[in-house]
Amino acid sequence: MGCAASPAGDASAMGAAQARGARADLQNGWHAALCRPSRPAEAVRPAREAVEASSALGREPDRARAEYWLSSAQVQQDNPDEGRALLQSILGRVRD
Repeated sequence: MGCAASPAGDASAMGAAQARGARADLQNGWHAALCRPSRPAEAVRPAREAVEASSALGREPDRARAEYWLSSAQVQQDNPDEGRALLQSILGRVRD
């Protein structure tokens, strides 16, 4: 017994995916803007959320960009090991 997808359900799912993508785009800009004027503590949460959202959406370039800015925020907060680990993670994926 099959289950036919309804057009309304498909549109709803597509709308939800687009909303997640738009939110990930906003988060990517937000955390980058916060890191630049040396407000790293405020950048960490949106950067982590952007990493998670971009990863869930399969948007690897956006994920790498978010991890880069998260790394910057970590280093600015005297967490160089965490920042370095994030950058090494990006390089590991790019090199594979």
